[in-house]
Amino acid sequence: MTISQLDPEMLWHHFTEICSIPHPSGHEEGIRRYLKTFAGEQRLEVSTDPVGNILIERPASPGYENTPKIILQGHMDMVPQKNAGTDFNFETDSIQPYIEGNWVKAKGTTLGADNGIGMSAALAILEDTSTPTGPISALFTCEEETGLTGAMNISDRFLEANLLLNLDSEEDGRACIGCAGGARTDFLLNFDREPLPEDGFVALRIELSGLRGGHSGMDINLGRANANKLMAAMLRKATQKFRIRLMTLNGGNLDNAIPREANAEIIVHNDDEMEFAQWVESFREESLVELGDRDPGLKILLHKDVEPNNILSASEQDSILSLLDECPNGVITMSGDVEGLVETSTNLAAVKTEGDILKVTSSQRSLIDSERDRLVDSLAKLFESRGAETNRRSSYPGWAPNPESSLVKILGNTYYELFGKELVIEVIHAGLECGCFKGVNPDIEMISFGPDIISPHSPDEKVSISSVQRFMHLLKQVIEKIQCN
Repeated sequence: MTISQLDPEMLWHHFTEICSIPHPSGHEEGIRRYLKTFAGEQRLEVSTDPVGNILIERPASPGYENTPKIILQGHMDMVPQKNAGTDFNFETDSIQPYIEGNWVKAKGTTLGADNGIGMSAALAILEDTSTPTGPISALFTCEEETGLTGAMNISDRFLEANLLLNLDSEEDGRACIGCAGGARTDFLLNFDREPLPEDGFVALRIELSGLRGGHSGMDINLGRANANKLMAAMLRKATQKFRIRLMTLNGGNLDNAIPREANAEIIVHNDDEMEFAQWVESFREESLVELGDRDPGLKILLHKDVEPNNILSASEQDSILSLLDECPNGVITMSGDVEGLVETSTNLAAVKTEGDILKVTSSQRSLIDSERDRLVDSLAKLFESRGAETNRRSSYPGWAPNPESSLVKILGNTYYELFGKELVIEVIHAGLECGCFKGVNPDIEMISFGPDIISPHSPDEKVSISSVQRFMHLLKQVIEKIQCN
C-alpha cells in the first residue's frame, strides 16, 4: 500500500502531494501554487494577503447560511532538519515518506507532518461535499516555524469568523486551549584572531552528533542534551588540560529546535594529540552516564582533514567558551498553577562562526509575557557584558485559556462520544498562532488539536496512521455538531 492509499484517502493524497513540494520556512511558493490550483479545481474563492497567507473559502450549503462560520487553520512551512551525512536540499528536493508499521516517516529528514497533516485535513474537509455545512474557510499561514510571521501580520479579513480550529497540535487525545508566548534573540560577538604557530600543532575537527534534539518548547523539559552547551562545556574543560586553540565553532541551525549536532575546528599540540583523543572518549562516556536514557546516542568523533586557519586569541577563546558554557538553557521556571507545565524556558539554538564574528541564536518562551521579556533582558545583559551586540528579532504573545468556551465543550463531548474517554484539555509550552489571532479578533473562540506526531522538528519525526484516522473522524464530527448547535 502506498501512503496516498491510506485511510482517509483524501487527506493522505494531499499529504503525499505536499511532501513532494519543497516548503521550508520562507520558501512556501510551491505550496501556495498547490493551494491556488486546488481552489480553482474546487471552484472555491482563494485570497492571498500582503505577507503571503492563503485563505480558501467554501460558502454555506443551502439552508445552512446562518450557522457559525468555521476557520480550519494550519501553516504552510516545515522545519528543515536532516541527519548528518544525508544529501538533501530542502529548497529543491522532495521529502521521501514511507510506511513503517503504524507510522509514516521520512528518509533522513524531517517529515513535515507538522503541519502537513493539518493542511491536508483542511483540504480534505473542503473537498468533501457529501455532508451539508455552514460556511467553512481554510487559513494557511506562512513562516510559522521561524517566528509566526504570517500570523503576526495577518489581514483582519482573514479572521472574520466565530470559531477557529487550529490543526497544529501533536498528541491524540489532547486539545490545547492556551500557549506560551515567545521571542527570538540573536547575539553577535566580534573577536580577534592571531596567526597559527609555526609548528608543533595538528589541526582537528570535532564532530558531536547523535543527540535526540526535538521541539524547543514541547521537549524542553525532557532533559535532552543541547549540542551547543555540550560542545562548549567539553572545549572549556579541554582548554584547562591541553594546549588547544579554537578556530571555528558551529552548532544547530533553527531557533525552535534543540540542537542535535555541533562541530569545532581546533589545533592541539602534537604532544597532546593522543591523550586528547582518549580524554574526548572519556568525556563522551561520562556524558552518556549523566544523560542516561534521555539521550543515549551521543557520538564525538575527531577528524584530521582540516584546513588550518588563524586561531582565536587566548582571551577571546576563554571569554566565548565560558559565556556559552554559563549561558542559561532549558527550563527556567515551572508553572505554579498547572502541575508539570513549563512556565519559562530558553534554548541556545545555534552558534555560527562567520569570519571574525560568532553569531548566537536563541529563543525564549513563557506563559507570562513579562517573564519572557525579563529573560530576554537578562540574556542581553549577560552577552553584552562580553561585548556582544543584541538583536531582538521577533516577539509574539501567548494565548490565555478559556476553559468555559463553547468550542471546548463541543470538542470534549464529541471526543467522549466517539472514543469513550475524556479529552485532556491543556495549556502548552510552545508557540501557537492562536495568540496572534486573538489580538486581531478578540471575540473568536479557538481550540487546537491533532494526531500523534512524534519528534517534530527532528529527522526522527513520525506520524501515527491510526491516530490520523481518529483525528479526521473527530474533526468531521465536531464540524457537524457546531452546525447543529
